[in-house]
Amino acid sequence: MKNSSGEVIIAATGTCLFDYTKLYGPIRYMADVTVNGTTEHVVSKENKYDMTLHASPGDKVKVEGYYAFEHGSFTSNKLSDEATITATITIPSNASYSEMEAWAGRYDFVTFKTETTDDVSLLNRRYRVFDQNGNELSPGQSINVNNSAFRITVTYYVEREHTLSLVPTSSGDGKNMTIAVQSDTPFTYWDISTSDPGISFSSDESAPLFISIVGAPSVTSFSVTAHTEYKAATMTIYVRNNDGNYYLSTNPD
Repeated sequence: MKNSSGEVIIAATGTCLFDYTKLYGPIRYMADVTVNGTTEHVVSKENKYDMTLHASPGDKVKVEGYYAFEHGSFTSNKLSDEATITATITIPSNASYSEMEAWAGRYDFVTFKTETTDDVSLLNRRYRVFDQNGNELSPGQSINVNNSAFRITVTYYVEREHTLSLVPTSSGDGKNMTIAVQSDTPFTYWDISTSDPGISFSSDESAPLFISIVGAPSVTSFSVTAHTEYKAATMTIYVRNNDGNYYLSTNPD
């Protein structure tokens, strides 16, 4: 560079006298992605970018793309596009509990819940699926979802836990024993493993079981099993002989 007198006052060598990237950083590809009024700013070295959107079917997505210096305030012209989120889902067939729970967890519009039941037909079906209007959806059915009001509820059926226990009470120096049934469901019947004539058994339809020594039993132990509609419980009874004096015990020792 010379002054008005022709004197060289600044000299430089090379091919670049000035570069904006030295002030504002490298040029980057940028985008503003807006979902339901919330905007996320994206910066990339490449002209494409993969990102995860937290959106539901029916939500509006707007994308403005442009390029600019990484630290500058001015940009190129912006290109804009809008789209509506849609999804095609398929209701799983014969899925296990964990599989169905994992499937439901992938979608914000799916609610997963469990329900205990004794209904065998529901337990065999495993689960039922309904939309927000109460319409049942079939396993294997594919649905195109493009409405933000769309909702699915998955109800998975599990068998109710039932309680059943046997409570023995001795009387008559151990020659008699009463076994009461404690259960949350009605008693149905007894199974008895012996028909030894030295032991008498009696019971009405509602239990308990009455056991008595009436002779000289040949067995040293036997089992009794109480049944309800959903469970069974077994108790072992031991026959003790003390010099011909027989008595009943629940203690194996």
